[in-house]
Amino acid sequence: MAPDATWPRWTEPSRPGGLNSTLQKSLYIYNFSILLPKLAVLCLYKRVFSTKPYRYAIYILGAIVILNCAVGQVVSLTICRPFAYIWNKSISDGYCGNIAATYRYITIPNLLTDVGILVVPLHGVWHLPIKVVHKIALSLKFLIGCI
Repeated sequence: MAPDATWPRWTEPSRPGGLNSTLQKSLYIYNFSILLPKLAVLCLYKRVFSTKPYRYAIYILGAIVILNCAVGQVVSLTICRPFAYIWNKSISDGYCGNIAATYRYITIPNLLTDVGILVVPLHGVWHLPIKVVHKIALSLKFLIGCI
């Protein structure tokens, strides 16, 4: 669809500051917007579940989350050469890697850490000396994060 008078100019892919530039900027923000809430939940778990196996699981999940963010940032900065080729495809000798595949594979550790964060507290909940109904309620409260 060609831009016309009613078409917002920021959506023009070839324009500096256009849609491609906006998408690229959002990828940098996205990496950190995933990192910080996950680390906050892991810090909460570390305070609540203080035994060694839980601490090890929390440290491993935290390391994976931090590494995933770091790799995502590096990939976002280096996927296109030169960097300006992201929003200006008219640059000669510019190229980009397979952006869709790259971000698809970066989301795999993200999904695995989501599942890990949901599963870590369940073992502790089911070994509490409380009624089964309360265990189910607590498990549902921890699993509500998957909604």
